[in-house]
Amino acid sequence: MPLVLSFVKNLAEYEKLSHLVVATEQVIAEELFGPNSHTEALLGYSGIEPVAFAVYFHNFSTFLGKKGLYLEDLYVRQAFRRRGFGRAMLLEALGPALDRVNLPPVRQLEVICRLLATAWMVPPAASGRMAVPRDKATGLDGLVRRLWDELDEPCSPRVLEQALVFARRRADAFDPARTVQLHGDAATANALRVTSARPGAETGFVFVDPDGFLGDPAYDLGVALRDWGPELLASDDPSGLARHYCRLLAANSGVDEQEIWEWGFLERVSTGLYALAMGAGELSRPFFETAEALLT
Repeated sequence: MPLVLSFVKNLAEYEKLSHLVVATEQVIAEELFGPNSHTEALLGYSGIEPVAFAVYFHNFSTFLGKKGLYLEDLYVRQAFRRRGFGRAMLLEALGPALDRVNLPPVRQLEVICRLLATAWMVPPAASGRMAVPRDKATGLDGLVRRLWDELDEPCSPRVLEQALVFARRRADAFDPARTVQLHGDAATANALRVTSARPGAETGFVFVDPDGFLGDPAYDLGVALRDWGPELLASDDPSGLARHYCRLLAANSGVDEQEIWEWGFLERVSTGLYALAMGAGELSRPFFETAEALLT
């Protein structure tokens, strides 16, 4: 009980809501772990050290006649974030990721578009960092320039130049009035299958691990286009296949195809550079190889 309560207080402090916490160890013992509790808690460990917790309960859809699952809280201690603990906790309650369920790419892209259509309807925050539209392209422009120099020019100059051209175009076109609440990392690996049908998960999947901000909707779709390295490198026409995927994203979202293409290329190059900077050379290589192939 002390451990769960400490996580609750950590979460409240992170959200600047500590003044609202009135739970005690006794209350948690009775309401969360008592014989009549319908709520479940998960604890995540790194070795013997507790680093994460989640609280969830099952609900029921009268329309579908099936039970679902509602995730109340998920918290990972700051020192252990971006290391897969949050995903591991979610996998305890959800199923495998979209990129692991043997669906064809076309179907996966359709699912991503449907999930994004819902995600973009979330009202923006009223204040704070999440309420300020972000010029993502200018930030990526600076990142790509810096890492290309620091990493001793790991991709060709023409790949770099094309990425920077697209970054400038997207920055010049940035319009705060057209921004929506983005997921921020709308890759197929971040869409997990639900274990039972429920409202809000009509595709059979839900997004996890958001890196949200107010931005250009085409950015989310560019992230969805960014991957597909094995498929593109195995193709006789990588550029044609990538263009096909891009047209599918545009057709299913109503977003401009060229804008998606430019974000996708910029994300491909920036992700390769970032992965290499983090020491993941094998992960970075397909991003550079496919970027080169898309220029031919």
